[in-house]
Amino acid sequence: MLFSNRDLKKLIIPLIIEQVLALTIGIFDTMMVSQCGQSAVSGVSIVDGLNVLIINIFSALATGGAVVCSQYIGKKDEKMACHSAKQLLFTILGLSLVIMVLCMIFNGNLLNLIFGHIESDVMAYARTYFFFSALSYPFIGLFNGGAALFRSMGNSKVAMTNSFYMNIGNIVLNYFFIFILNMSVKGAAIATLLSRMFCSFIILYMLLNKEHIVHIDTYLKYKFDFSTVKRILKIGIPNGLENGMFQMGKILVQRLVSTFGTAAIAAHAVAFSLTSIAVVPGMALGLAILTVVGQCIGANDYQQAKYYTKKLMIIAYISTIISAGILLVGVRYILRFYALPQDTANLAVSMV
Repeated sequence: MLFSNRDLKKLIIPLIIEQVLALTIGIFDTMMVSQCGQSAVSGVSIVDGLNVLIINIFSALATGGAVVCSQYIGKKDEKMACHSAKQLLFTILGLSLVIMVLCMIFNGNLLNLIFGHIESDVMAYARTYFFFSALSYPFIGLFNGGAALFRSMGNSKVAMTNSFYMNIGNIVLNYFFIFILNMSVKGAAIATLLSRMFCSFIILYMLLNKEHIVHIDTYLKYKFDFSTVKRILKIGIPNGLENGMFQMGKILVQRLVSTFGTAAIAAHAVAFSLTSIAVVPGMALGLAILTVVGQCIGANDYQQAKYYTKKLMIIAYISTIISAGILLVGVRYILRFYALPQDTANLAVSMV
């Protein structure tokens, strides 16, 4: 067997922790911004819907790169695995820079197009948060790409550790900007930007270590390889479209909720961030399947690919049921950490 139970635990447990940490950045932003009022929470939540859509595009590309690298690792072709990794990172960088510039130029126009009927103070908060979020897109894109490459090697601990540092940095900076400098939503956005910058630099630096199976020789030289990028996009684009359609559906729901007033937007924001935690096991197992099955396919062992797919899917279903049950039992206790009026909190409970 290519992966023992111990190997799977070493891959899956850090993945679950990493996904929890990735989601808690948004939760802590919402929780700490809630001290500034419902309008601030509503403005942040509106942008978070768009952020998730855009970040999913980067994750889809990273998925394509991870699959290609996993297959080369399974074939024991380290040179092509490293070559594919470099193509992935520069492709994500180019795309993220384009998206960043477009979002900064059309900041207000895009928000007005989707949520034009919301209250003026909510829109002002949303525009501020969206501007600084756009600045962080290249950094979160590169971080996702680097994390996917480490996962393709079966090393999910690196991404977990970096996500932990990102969260700690985000919480400390949130406290400093929001409560000491009184910068409200702008402070939360800058805190997220700085923490993402730091962790993207760290993971890119770690990829320079030639002891890793997949590594980058240098970032100073790059030659575009259409055939490799095409392989990555062939997997990444359908994956991105699938996730994108799902996220667009959620944005349309969010647009509908925004017509019910600020309280409904705030309740929806809190409920959305909390329920995201319940699906973490499924997300983590999905990433594990990419690595495990990718290496099985690379080794031309389709029997093991089927075996591990079935095994990991069963674990995903069971763990998701457990996490959803824990959330249902504990939701009222968790909501005590949010500075929400009781009516809004009750609405959030119903949504959960």
